[in-house]
Amino acid sequence: MENKPQGLLHKLFDGVVILKGLNGLAEIISGTSLLFLRDGSIISLVTSLTQAELIEDPQDHLALLLQHWAAGFGNDSQQFAALYLLAHGVGKVLLAVMLFLEKTWAFPLALVLFSVLITFSIYRLTMNWSLALAGFVVFDLFTIWLIAREWMAIKRLSPVGEDSRMPR
Repeated sequence: MENKPQGLLHKLFDGVVILKGLNGLAEIISGTSLLFLRDGSIISLVTSLTQAELIEDPQDHLALLLQHWAAGFGNDSQQFAALYLLAHGVGKVLLAVMLFLEKTWAFPLALVLFSVLITFSIYRLTMNWSLALAGFVVFDLFTIWLIAREWMAIKRLSPVGEDSRMPR
């Protein structure tokens, strides 16, 4: 019988991996939806959602921000966002599955990919502060710590003669 990591932190690792996989599925659904939306659908939706508020208060900052964002979200932006979400989502789902299956090659790959994502997110935070993005950075840092800890536990529990560089 193969030794496997156990305990609260292992269960937490499994939970975080499942959350990342579900997030990837949501990105796949969002990206696919964007691919099939007609041109102008987003601006029509935002206009219908903000119209009553702007009649009541023509200076409503949130409504004006949403309309400005939607007006700049043309076909090229929509296609880019769709492809970005699809690629990002597929990558997350595949990585989550491989981590959940404890494929040893997936751990360093996940550490590198999440580190790149955090680096990009921190750069974005320096340009435009966002509490939500800062929260995602903290969650991703926690995820990196859990992945590294789980990888060390798996390596420690592996049989002595097993080559940790070989895919399992």
